[in-house]
Amino acid sequence: MANYEIIAFYKDSEEEITVLANKIGILYNLNVRFEKLPATAASIVTLLSEKTVLCILNRDTLKFGKLLKYAYEINKPMLLVRASYPEDSYNHFNIPVGYLQENKEKVVWANFFQRYNTKATIELTIPQEKDEGIAHLVDNNVSFIENIFKNSNARYTKSFFKGSFEHILKNTFIQTDNSIVFIMRPFRLFPFYTPLNLRLFKRYSHTPTLLIPRDDALYIPCH
Repeated sequence: MANYEIIAFYKDSEEEITVLANKIGILYNLNVRFEKLPATAASIVTLLSEKTVLCILNRDTLKFGKLLKYAYEINKPMLLVRASYPEDSYNHFNIPVGYLQENKEKVVWANFFQRYNTKATIELTIPQEKDEGIAHLVDNNVSFIENIFKNSNARYTKSFFKGSFEHILKNTFIQTDNSIVFIMRPFRLFPFYTPLNLRLFKRYSHTPTLLIPRDDALYIPCH
């Protein structure tokens, strides 16, 4: 496997993230590099390299708005953590599957990270939508996801819940306390509006969350 790396960002001192980042690096068999957050969010991209596959940021060190500014400058998945989260959370991936095409990107990353952490489990959380058109789109995404997993011998389970994708995402944040929840990063932020999935994350999340950029040029490492 290629020599990929994690970048663990800190605000004031490496001690903010050192212990947790090193544990994650061991779990995923990835190198860890520590970098201080630059004063301006736009400068953070200069710290990434072609080997960077994951960035880690401690939610407790930044206000929500500032955290998002840094996250939106990085075209790599960002793992948002707190020191209080259970260590075993990083061995489990929870993927809420919606009707949008972008949900397929979550699965490619889950598949990649499971290859590096062979103990990791994947759970697909699937809504049972009332609208037939939306339900059909969800079914198509699930079929695509399962095809990828079967071709790569990934280990996964499925759970079905009645309600919309937004409803199950909220419940996933509320009820999950031992998994990384995978969500997509909306294309852009507006000063007057925060997208629903980010509002749900801010209000209800109490477990690690992987924020995946929506980008046509998304770099997905080869296995």
